[in-house]
Amino acid sequence: MEVGVKDSHKLDVDTLSIHKVQSYNRVNSTPVNGSRSNVNKQTLPKGSTTFQQVLDEIEKEKEAERKIIEKTLSAFTMKKKPPARVVVADQEVETTSNMGSGISSRTTPRILLGFRKEIDIEQLTTENTYVPVIVTSYNENAEENEASDKQDVEDDKGFVQTGDSHCKRDFSIFGAVKVPFNINAHHGGCCSLLLSSGLFGEKGDDTSAAAILFGSGFDCNHLKHQQIYLDTEKKYGLDMFKHVYMEDEAGNLVIRHLFTDNHCRLLTNDCRYGNLRNGVFVEAIKDKREVLLPLNVNGNWKGESGGGMTMLLCSGIDDDRVCNAVYMIKSGDRDNNYRAKILTGDDKFTFELRGECLAVIGPHGSKYSLFHNRNNLTSADRYAFVAQLQIAEEDNNAITLLQNVPKHATVLVLCSNSNGTEDCTVSAIYFLAVRNSTVAGSTQLAAVHGTSYTQSDLWTFQTNEGRLEVLGPSGPCKYGVLTNISVTRADLESSCKQTDCIATGEATKTYGKAKITDDGVFVEINKISDIILTWNYEVIRRINKSELKEVNDVFTFEHKWETLQKEVGLHLVRVYAVRKHVNTGQDVNLELAGSPQFLTYQKPGVLYALNVGSQTYQAENDVIYSGEFSKIINYDYSNYKGFTWKCFGVVNSNTELPASISRSEDGFLYATMRCTLFEGELGKTIDYKKQKRRSNCTAYTVDVDVPIEDGSLSLKAFQQDPTFKQTENVCAFALFDKKTYVEKIQSKEQKQQELNDKIKIAETAVPLSSILAMKRLKNVGWSKNLLQNASAESGDLEYWNISGRYKITPGGYNTVNCIETSDQWFMKYQEVNLSDYFSAEYLDTAPAIETLTEYTTGEIGTINADKKWQKASNTFTNYGTGVRIVAVTSKGKDDKGWDQSYHGVKISSAEVRVKRKLQSPSDDIYEDINFDEINANGTAMIDKVVNTTLSDNIELIQEYIQDSDDNNSEEQTTARPKSSKVAVTVVKRRRKERKKREIRVFVSSTFRDFQKEREEIIKKAFREINRICADRGVFFTYVDLRWGITSEQTSDGKTIAICLQEIERCRPYFICLMGERFGWSQKTGSSDEVLNMTFDYAIEHNPSLAWVKDYRYDTSVTQLEILHGALNSTTTDGLSKCFFYLREPFTEGELPEDEYKRVIPESEWHKERQEALKSEVKKRPHIKCSTFKYPSEVAELIMKDLEACIDKDFPVGTELTKLEIQREAHIAFAAARTRIYIGSQAYFDTINEYRSKKINQPFVVKGESGSGKSAFVANWCKRIEESKPETFMFVHFIGSSADSASYLKMLRRLFEELKDGLNLDLLIPTSDAHLINDVSKWLKVAGSRSNIIIVFDALNQLDDGAGQDGTEHDLAWLPQELPPNVFMLLSTLPGRAMDACGSRGWPSMNVHPLDDSQKSKIITDYLEGIYAKTLTQDQKDMIVNAKQTSNALYLKSLLDEVRMYGSFRTLSAKIQEYLTAESPGDLFAKILERLEVDFEQGDHPRPYLVRDATALIWCSSRGMSEAEIIEILDVSSAVWSPFYLSLYENLVNRDGILNFFHDHLRQAVEKKYLSKDNDKKACYLKLADYFEKKELSSRKVEELPTLLTKACEWDRLKSTISDLDFFYKMEQDEGPLELVKAWKSLGDFSLSVDAYARSSSDLKARNPQKVADHPEYYISLFSKMGNFFEMLGLMNAAKNTHTALLGNLEALYKASHSTIVYSSSNHSWKYKCNHPDVIETLQDLGSVYCQLGEYDKAIENYKDAINRVTKQDPDKVQFQRFQLCEGLVGLGTVYIEQGRVADAEPLMIRALELAVDIVGLSHPFTAAIFTKMGDISYKQGQIEKALAYHMQNLKVIRGEVGTNHPRIANMLNEIGLVYDELNDPRAGNLYEAALTITRNTYGDNHIGTASIRYNLGAFYLGCNYFSKAKYQFKEAYKVLINVLGQEHPNTVQVKKAIDTV
Repeated sequence: MEVGVKDSHKLDVDTLSIHKVQSYNRVNSTPVNGSRSNVNKQTLPKGSTTFQQVLDEIEKEKEAERKIIEKTLSAFTMKKKPPARVVVADQEVETTSNMGSGISSRTTPRILLGFRKEIDIEQLTTENTYVPVIVTSYNENAEENEASDKQDVEDDKGFVQTGDSHCKRDFSIFGAVKVPFNINAHHGGCCSLLLSSGLFGEKGDDTSAAAILFGSGFDCNHLKHQQIYLDTEKKYGLDMFKHVYMEDEAGNLVIRHLFTDNHCRLLTNDCRYGNLRNGVFVEAIKDKREVLLPLNVNGNWKGESGGGMTMLLCSGIDDDRVCNAVYMIKSGDRDNNYRAKILTGDDKFTFELRGECLAVIGPHGSKYSLFHNRNNLTSADRYAFVAQLQIAEEDNNAITLLQNVPKHATVLVLCSNSNGTEDCTVSAIYFLAVRNSTVAGSTQLAAVHGTSYTQSDLWTFQTNEGRLEVLGPSGPCKYGVLTNISVTRADLESSCKQTDCIATGEATKTYGKAKITDDGVFVEINKISDIILTWNYEVIRRINKSELKEVNDVFTFEHKWETLQKEVGLHLVRVYAVRKHVNTGQDVNLELAGSPQFLTYQKPGVLYALNVGSQTYQAENDVIYSGEFSKIINYDYSNYKGFTWKCFGVVNSNTELPASISRSEDGFLYATMRCTLFEGELGKTIDYKKQKRRSNCTAYTVDVDVPIEDGSLSLKAFQQDPTFKQTENVCAFALFDKKTYVEKIQSKEQKQQELNDKIKIAETAVPLSSILAMKRLKNVGWSKNLLQNASAESGDLEYWNISGRYKITPGGYNTVNCIETSDQWFMKYQEVNLSDYFSAEYLDTAPAIETLTEYTTGEIGTINADKKWQKASNTFTNYGTGVRIVAVTSKGKDDKGWDQSYHGVKISSAEVRVKRKLQSPSDDIYEDINFDEINANGTAMIDKVVNTTLSDNIELIQEYIQDSDDNNSEEQTTARPKSSKVAVTVVKRRRKERKKREIRVFVSSTFRDFQKEREEIIKKAFREINRICADRGVFFTYVDLRWGITSEQTSDGKTIAICLQEIERCRPYFICLMGERFGWSQKTGSSDEVLNMTFDYAIEHNPSLAWVKDYRYDTSVTQLEILHGALNSTTTDGLSKCFFYLREPFTEGELPEDEYKRVIPESEWHKERQEALKSEVKKRPHIKCSTFKYPSEVAELIMKDLEACIDKDFPVGTELTKLEIQREAHIAFAAARTRIYIGSQAYFDTINEYRSKKINQPFVVKGESGSGKSAFVANWCKRIEESKPETFMFVHFIGSSADSASYLKMLRRLFEELKDGLNLDLLIPTSDAHLINDVSKWLKVAGSRSNIIIVFDALNQLDDGAGQDGTEHDLAWLPQELPPNVFMLLSTLPGRAMDACGSRGWPSMNVHPLDDSQKSKIITDYLEGIYAKTLTQDQKDMIVNAKQTSNALYLKSLLDEVRMYGSFRTLSAKIQEYLTAESPGDLFAKILERLEVDFEQGDHPRPYLVRDATALIWCSSRGMSEAEIIEILDVSSAVWSPFYLSLYENLVNRDGILNFFHDHLRQAVEKKYLSKDNDKKACYLKLADYFEKKELSSRKVEELPTLLTKACEWDRLKSTISDLDFFYKMEQDEGPLELVKAWKSLGDFSLSVDAYARSSSDLKARNPQKVADHPEYYISLFSKMGNFFEMLGLMNAAKNTHTALLGNLEALYKASHSTIVYSSSNHSWKYKCNHPDVIETLQDLGSVYCQLGEYDKAIENYKDAINRVTKQDPDKVQFQRFQLCEGLVGLGTVYIEQGRVADAEPLMIRALELAVDIVGLSHPFTAAIFTKMGDISYKQGQIEKALAYHMQNLKVIRGEVGTNHPRIANMLNEIGLVYDELNDPRAGNLYEAALTITRNTYGDNHIGTASIRYNLGAFYLGCNYFSKAKYQFKEAYKVLINVLGQEHPNTVQVKKAIDTV
């Protein structure tokens, strides 16, 4: 590439020329032709016979080879053993199962595939017995050499057995051959050493050699490998030998070889796959130091070709010191090429050529053993000692490897061990140096281990009495020993000691096999045993040994599959024999040969289905796409020339991305596309053939229909034929019979269930935890990239001048695309005019210009080189004045000259940047930003930043984000109106009966005789009832006015009124205890002054109680309660909750005398009256009467009766939904304003008149504060509901609750109520934009169903978090016109909202201050009409003439005081006193004074009752219930009830929680009682003490932390929130941010780790059974705790919590939620738990590891989670898809953090597709994915797109949580990065706002705070604020080094920034 800088003075600048070549092939894609490109594609015309001819030739060659193999096998047949049936390449021959091959300088060894696991077949003699045989090496001259080799073969027959493979391919064609080795080692594992060599060119040194350690898994096809040695020429790169080891579905090892000629030999410690006897021993003779090795270094020898690989074990004595070494020798094909390298030991040996043979020169007495990977050694006269041993014992006993240790020797030991199934094995190779007959040292050369091991160095070696011994881990072990010790053949014949059963310890092995078919399984076994059959992960049958049949000394059994088992799908069948371990007696399962077996039951009509890129999987439509390996691979045991795959070339590894996407038809979208290089024409072809001709078949490849002709179909990659133009992107291939294939169709119920599932997910889904991005420091201080279309991101090379041939391919160095070059020179050129960006004055200062920061790959001369992207750049400085243009030239090519190929340099990521001006501003000070100033303005600054940012980029969002209606609600309507006039079929809706979630129970009885019963009821029955109610979200209160009645009845005269009013408030609950006493009463003719006073008060002050005048005599107060509570009821509806409990009379002597006197009747008259009353009660059939005698009995009866009522009214599971909770709040708010209404009828008439006109605009009610707007609105709504119950009415009082002020939440509630109330079949929009846009649509549909009234009260109180700068007050979200049958009523104070109403011309009405006439009428109507109170005219005039009474709130409050005033004589003075209050607040202060007089003075006062009660309400967080106040104040109902009734009109009751009706009263209470901080603190503490003693409930968690925080009780706060149950309840009810606030107030988040750890330990120590009995609860608890730690930035604590939780989850759910998890990158599988909680925890761990910078572990966890999302429950598909989506987002996030944006992008795209489908385009979860897409675009240099994505998320988040939220901070940080990249100064404002939010939420010691500080510092640095930058960097560093450690990438990055400053 060339760099030039041009100016008007033609300044010459040196040219930088760099030539690079690609390092590897990327995903294939269609070439994009530039203007000077000339790309020609070769085509294979449809119907071409060329391919078929090639296939025919291959078949002929195969047939010839089969004949040769048959002859060869027959030569080795053993005559003394019964023959077994052997199938070889579809031809049956007679052979024996214990075959081997001799070895000499002239023979080629043959090897029988050993029998897998612990099951051998050699003893079976049945006719059907067969075993696959692999002939692992093939000599083209086999027939010619057969005669000469025959005698040698007879001599060495079976003595030397090796596991070999040989592959010979044409040049540029990769090959693959199965090695005679199965990777499923079972008990003891297996350690193997592969010696491999390859030839890839015409030169003698075009060879490679490698040594690989293989560690076999127990079962399930697990294989691990480690490269020990590699030596290759650089011509084709080292990556040729990476990822080339794989297995087929059966677990047989497959080696993908390089093209041309390749040889492999496997040395293993398992005798089933070879006996290691191919080692050749040579030694130095006497004093000679040189030894000629029996190795010809030219592999092209005796008709063979290829290189070679030799391992040489050496030892000798040099100056009395023993030298030990292992050398690896690579030999060539010709020209005497070799290279020897030491692997380990003493490098004291040298090598020289002697002719074609190799000589070694070493110390005196040197001994050598050669282990060569081919059979072309020149001689093999002496043998080296080798051994294979195994031990089955569980203990750690030493085992002898070598009986007689020589003076010196070199030993390699292959060790393996198993401690479980699947991958639970470990394998290691040790190098032992024997000196002076002692092990002088041991070195582990290589090792691999499975997940159950933490390390692999588990073996030690020793010499003991001349023996070499090994001590290994417990459990079964296997050993293979290689030495340079000379032995005889007889010694070797006894060196293999693996004849016993390592699994059970039995002296002989168990032999058996299973034949598994689609119909069933047939079992043969040599020992009678129980048999276990498993189907997938379940045991379906255990066959008792008695069920087996004996046939010819073999035991057999047959089982047929049941119909249910044959369901469509992929199934795994396994068969085990059950044997007893000889030592432990435990059952041991031995898997039989032929097992496992996969069975595929395809749905009808599917002829063929192939997954090109990965394993077999079942799609959502139940089509099973088979893995390509089993379908396409076409080699067999005899065809060593076979191809690897015949579909798109070779697969280095099947896939890097998740392939088996559960229950999804697009799993194959994650298949890796193939490289067609080195595969030839046939390697690019999919071949499908059917034996019978079929018609009406269509192959679906992408969306291309291809008819089948002649019963066959061939598809070829890179076709130009239009029919096949899409096939180069084939990821899956299916062939269906159109006559029989039927797509799965969802029923209506299934569709509805799917819809419901999506809605449920959308309601609960939250965005995944985000990682704050940090700026790239390299760009700080430089301009943005000035090149256009720098890396072909537009898909072409616009803005570039180009020449030559090129191809644009996806990916690059953090770019969307890169350019690949070919054999022709490619060049691109672009000029940048600096004057477009900078002033001439600045350019003439010669700022530094960094040009061509391009990244390229490789070097000329290398293909597929293992090279990283390399930076090629140049920085120009001091170039003088006048420079205005920078010219950029890049070029590259490939030196191979292969036509139509693109193997040249890849070019990516070009940049031109100019250094910004360096001058430190004068205000650059080493200090932090002024948080106090920002916080002093509230959220105004943050609001402005957020809203301005959105408004500035609204067009960008519209350009990049398709904000369509994701739910398409209009299309779901059953009918659309054809005109504006809609005839409405009014639905007679039955309005849902509101059931207030409060139970008030009135307890009636005489007092003296029921004291013990009352105590028992309160302590036992009511306490339990209260607990049950609390669990169900119901408030329970009991009213017992008998407590305290005797001390007060003589003074207040209000007893009857209070009792009967309380009964009314408690309806329908009424409890009466009746004994022998009649109670307080008076006979006719006698008079009780106090009792008469109570009658008079009740009659006078309560018109509704006038009926009691008829019961003044001969009636007790208790009887009045019974009459009012039950007997006077005119209906039976309420009597079901009236309970009477009649006590059986006591006889004298049953009770102590004093107690007996209290329970007997007062007199005979009283007794008669009581009996008559009991009789009357018993007559009522609907009243439940029960009898009891003792207090415990009645307590039990009451508890059961009330519990039954609760179960009926509030059953478990009927807790209020969020919608119902909101509805209740608004109902309560309205109810408080409809008790008594003071206002003009004219207002009602005006509204009704406008409504009758059917206006199509909202109607607005306007007025000042306190004018009565809300009361009017509530009463108007009440009248409509009563008169027109069929009308649908939605009423929303803005400001009445915490969530009521957000217009978006208000609209969402409107939609939810419409959907619920009218049964609309519409999806509620998930985005704020759709909420607004769909209002008219929804109202139109609703208006077609019913008459609709929508009421929004108090628009002036709208607040979406943006304050006065918010746009919600402009009312743009309200429709301009309303559809027919919809009436909308609005109310507002003067202000912006009122102005908006006026500007739209909406009709309105003012609620004016009351005039004198209205006041007079209200006084008369309210006092006289309702309460029969009459004022004098002077008193009326006094009120009317007062200005302040024009306020409706003031007037009503004053009249309430007047009507309750007791002295008419002093009433005028009292009125005058009240009127001195100038405002409602002042009036409430006087009301409080009046209450003090009424209830805190007198004969029996309760001191400070008013203060204490109102202060409790004021200090509480949400309000107080009656029961709570009564309990705290310790007052009786007799004291509380009259006080509450006096305050009733000024309180609002929200489901049992009392709060102030109006803020004026709240302010009055604070001013009068809580003006001092000490007073507030005392009240906070009183409340805190109360709630701290209560049982855990929602009330406790919503009140206690806030109270302790306000009281500054830090120790108590810590103790409270450290409690595990409290943590769980608070996190669940209040959300994690409330917990964050609580811990933040304690000063250090890390305190939470120790606190919760101690709580957890205490729990397990004190009550382990509690944990065991409630596992689901504690699982959820610790999951929340782990996520909470992550939120706090305590990543290690989060990791530990999730890790421990995962283990517990696996143990708990594995039995019930087991599944088979198939790997997407190989043929292994594992049995794992797929419970949703397990998957969620894996993803949580992945998130934590990602933030810790442990990216490999993060990827492992996310992939594990994704792979476990398999078919669980057909009814939970959407939940599984959503978990898949979460996993893809998480995995993509890790890739982004790693800089692997090309890998992250497809994951995020798929995740976005899933999210949009499940939760909608603008759901917060989906919006968060847009942020990830923005991160990708930002890293790829697509700045505008990145900004658009981030803006979409910011818009959604603002609508969801407002502007002052941590999620907003995250988005401001992301947008700040983009602005910073553009050198936009607004980035600083964004960073500062983000930092303020995060710091206010989490404090300074948080990862998020530190990350934003770093970005702000980088911004300061770019603006030359060096001191400010340094401050921010240092503050960030202090946090990160403490939280993440100094090695974390982020910490390192910040440290680098500090050093830079």
